[in-house]
Formats: sequence, C-alpha cells, structure tokens
Amino acid sequence: MNYIYLEDKKMNAEIIKVYKQDVPALRFIGEKYGDNDRVDGMFGKHWGDWYENGWFDIIEKQTDKNLKSIYEDADAHIGLMRKKTGKTRA
Repeated sequence: MNYIYLEDKKMNAEIIKVYKQDVPALRFIGEKYGDNDRVDGMFGKHWGDWYENGWFDIIEKQTDKNLKSIYEDADAHIGLMRKKTGKTRA
C-alpha cells in the first residue's frame, strides 16, 4: 500500500481506476526542480505556481492542433520525477 503524508497525517492511497490509451509522441516541457526546491518536503507548491501563472496555457497555445480530439486526456498535465541515489529531480 502506498501512503500519502499530509500535515503529519498518514492517509492510505487507493487506486480507483486504471486504463491504457494510445497517445501521440510527446515532448516534456517545463522546469527542473531539485530537493532544494521542495516546500514542506513536496513539490505541490510549484504545481500551484504553474496553474496560477498560466504557464501551462502558454505552452498549450503553441500548438495549432485540438489535442483533445487526438486523445482523451490531452488536457491532463504530466509530472515526472526520478530518484537516483544522492540526487532527486522532478
């Protein structure tokens, strides 16, 4: 079981839906954050910054395609994180 820690409370995380879909080739564009960028141990503040500042909108407007017509979840944003011993990058 995976756990989510929020305000020092341990909460069980539950997977409620799993599905597979085909998507076109993607390019990941954004900002690289490191451990020093964490706020209260997490990166959630930075997601909020992206929405509040309209940075996702700026990127999305650079395509001339209606992405929602290409695949179902085209309006979802993807966050990537990797863990390497001694180094963490989001």
